[in-house]
Amino acid sequence: MALQLSIGKLIQKHLFPENNRSETLATLVGVFVWTLLLSLPYIWVLAVFAIFAVGVGLVITAPSRAKQQIA
Repeated sequence: MALQLSIGKLIQKHLFPENNRSETLATLVGVFVWTLLLSLPYIWVLAVFAIFAVGVGLVITAPSRAKQQIA
């Protein structure tokens, strides 16, 4: 969901005027873009690898709650 929202916000930033930006629209645009990418032949494989790589990167770079509880 975070990946879809971030892609939606990036597209909103470049295509939509500033007064027409919202979280709902960003989510809708992000879901549409990822659905389109995952439905294209041959491109969907790259999109799945991108989703996996970004997901692993987010998990690795996320702050650990165990470290926060110790401090």
